Amino acid sequence: MALVNDQFPTVHNCDVNDPEERFLPYLVGLPGMRGAPLPFPVSYLRQVSQRISDAMTDELRAALALEHPTIKYRQPRSDSPHWMADPGTWVAIDEPDPEGPNVKQFVQSLPAQERVAIATELGLRDVVDDGLVDYVKADGSTVRVTPKQAAAWERKKK
Repeated sequence: MALVNDQFPTVHNCDVNDPEERFLPYLVGLPGMRGAPLPFPVSYLRQVSQRISDAMTDELRAALALEHPTIKYRQPRSDSPHWMADPGTWVAIDEPDPEGPNVKQFVQSLPAQERVAIATELGLRDVVDDGLVDYVKADGSTVRVTPKQAAAWERKKK
């Protein structure tokens, strides 16, 4: 399976045969990380993975046996005291995952208004789909409204 768009890179969604994805899952939650699981954007980490791949010989690549990882990344959990700044952890591949939602599942379970508030506070407003659309008012200001409300206001303009 290959990494699609801005998916979070894991051993399950990265292609070990693609040099840009071969080492990508192992560049998250690096030792000493504080505040986030990704030290750089995925687009940059793809270049790092490519560089490491370019430096390897075929024998070394075969010896690494990346098709059978021995560790896996565990995303921060919603019960972590510092879940918004937790970089996650690496555990043995066969270690069972604890019960309960991880941070992503926790945030997805929140009402849309709370998800938007969190994303806005983190500067990630553009990645949240709250079902609203931008509407430019007569005075030139922009507001977020439901598509139905935008259509009604547009009809009133005419």
